[in-house]
Amino acid sequence: MSELVGKKLRYFHPLDREYRPTLPFVADIENGETKVEADGPYALVCGIIGVEYYDAEGEDTCWYMRADYAAKTAAFFTAMGTPVLVTDSTLPPDKPVWAPEGQEPAHVIYIDSDWTFVASLHNLGDITLYERADVKAFSEERPLPTCGGCAYFDAAEDRCLLFNTWHISELRPACADAIDKESVPLIEAAPGMEYRRVGKIVIPEFRLKRYHERKG
Repeated sequence: MSELVGKKLRYFHPLDREYRPTLPFVADIENGETKVEADGPYALVCGIIGVEYYDAEGEDTCWYMRADYAAKTAAFFTAMGTPVLVTDSTLPPDKPVWAPEGQEPAHVIYIDSDWTFVASLHNLGDITLYERADVKAFSEERPLPTCGGCAYFDAAEDRCLLFNTWHISELRPACADAIDKESVPLIEAAPGMEYRRVGKIVIPEFRLKRYHERKG
């Protein structure tokens, strides 16, 4: 797939015992029928929604694609007995993206960003997320780094490798998808490193857009 850091995605068969992932994250998707390895939240969403997410132009289009997938997923889980609400943290409480009619939601899918989307789907059970042994980007609640401390920042070029944005120091100091370098010390490691299944993911306030709007 893409060669940009933060956008690398590789599919492999769940029964392929010979395959050795090397990227920070592995996810079971499509009811476990497919596995993907990815180097960031954006690439994980490309695996979940489909590679057409790569072709989306602008965050607005990405948002609508996350919203569409989340609403369909929420409708399915609600029909199966688990009421699910879909929202963006900046939306009014009475105007969510999707809500279970007449039912109190047991779970919320936050579509604020790629990170919250992945975390929400994992907590719901729509996907199962694994992290490489040296990675703690979802399994631990870690402080949101500034761009300079993000795993996807190229200091030499002053460029965000995830969003391919130049002169990042002139923009906001952090974004909701930032991951600190200590959480992902290596984008790609040697084959054979162990992966662990992530438990329930805490979605802290600083991962939500409303937090950044107040700070902005």
